[in-house]
Amino acid sequence: MTGTRAFLSPAQSRAGHNEHMRVLVIEDDDAVADGIVDGLADRSITATRVADGASGLAAIASDPPDLVVLDLGLPDMDGTEVCRRIRATSRIPVIIVSARECS
Repeated sequence: MTGTRAFLSPAQSRAGHNEHMRVLVIEDDDAVADGIVDGLADRSITATRVADGASGLAAIASDPPDLVVLDLGLPDMDGTEVCRRIRATSRIPVIIVSARECS
């Protein structure tokens, strides 16, 4: 199609589409995080979990994942701020998960 570009994840760029996808889950609720990590593992996707924004940002800086699953209600900073900081330095896709009620 004219005017569209395919997005390649870091794993696809590094390994010609053959390397395993790596996901970073930034979620402080153990039950929610376990469900996400287990669901990804069932699909042969490697997931690492951290429980706060600062740890997530440090993990992204040291070894960028292919995708971030981000909770908005983190104990140390708001998830929207974490997302802003990720986006300031990276184009890693971010999926937001939250128990926040929409108004």
